[in-house]
Amino acid sequence: MAITPTAVRKYKLRNTEFESFMMKRYLLAILPLLLSSMALAAQSKLFSADDVFELEYANDPRISPDGSQIVYERRSNDIMADETRSNLWLIDTDGRRQRPLVSATRSASSPRWSADGGRIAYLRSTDTGSGIFVRWMDTGVTALVANLQEAPADLSWSPDGRWLAFVMPVPKKTEPIAKSREKPAGATWSEPVKVIESPHYRRDGQGFLEPAYKHIFVVPADGGTPRQLTSGDFDHGGRLSWTHDGSSIVFSANRHDGWELESGESDIFSVAVDDGTLIQVTTRQGGEESPVVSPNGRYIAYLSNANRMVPYNGRVVHVMNVDGSDDQALTADLD
Repeated sequence: MAITPTAVRKYKLRNTEFESFMMKRYLLAILPLLLSSMALAAQSKLFSADDVFELEYANDPRISPDGSQIVYERRSNDIMADETRSNLWLIDTDGRRQRPLVSATRSASSPRWSADGGRIAYLRSTDTGSGIFVRWMDTGVTALVANLQEAPADLSWSPDGRWLAFVMPVPKKTEPIAKSREKPAGATWSEPVKVIESPHYRRDGQGFLEPAYKHIFVVPADGGTPRQLTSGDFDHGGRLSWTHDGSSIVFSANRHDGWELESGESDIFSVAVDDGTLIQVTTRQGGEESPVVSPNGRYIAYLSNANRMVPYNGRVVHVMNVDGSDDQALTADLD
């Protein structure tokens, strides 16, 4: 059969009519979706800076030793004070029975269960600074076990529940290189000159820092006077992990000369709770941090960073004996 120009014109006409018919059906099918989307868009608005004060989020969840409950920080932003507020809440692990544990105008943070699950220690600001509090879960009674002028961090229970360890900055007493003149009575002078001698002198959100070094302390869990374990002009801390028998605390620090210029260097140490005896566990170049002692007390897991002069250094998980021997890299092949 010969294909004539008239047949071609008829074929094109039928094909065009079919495409038009299918397009109309497609538009009719998606029209309700388009209208619904337009209605939702009309009701919604773009996210703005003010919306951050409407948000709440969970932080630092901690599971109870028996696995039945989770205590966590419930954080929100106070538009009147322009700061983040944190309260403590409890929730069952099945998602039921959510209720406040510590809810006050002053922020509470860093909840930590005791090994037997009978108490929760946490941090909260006080009238004079910061405090370490303990709540007995059977009675709901809360006690202030340490009232501190500086802000503590890295709270950790001893295995037997007798002690609480924490990290706190200790101000450094310095003599100015030059003493300023005393201003006459009633005079109004400008702010005096600030002399900076440390490479770590400023932090975002805090401004200029007062000279201080972070040290490890312990305090009796039923209240008492905090006792400083570490010493020297170095920063100690990060994650604190107790040995199985509760005799020592494992942590990370850089105690090299000129350590303030070595941002990527640190080693694993242990400090004896009774007399402060310090033992260096790792000596590798680079950063070793976040140590965790195994439940049986035989091993320490930690993270390492080679601190090579490259754009990015990946972290590697290690496991070694508690004395530092037989060190094994478990994730060296991960990028």
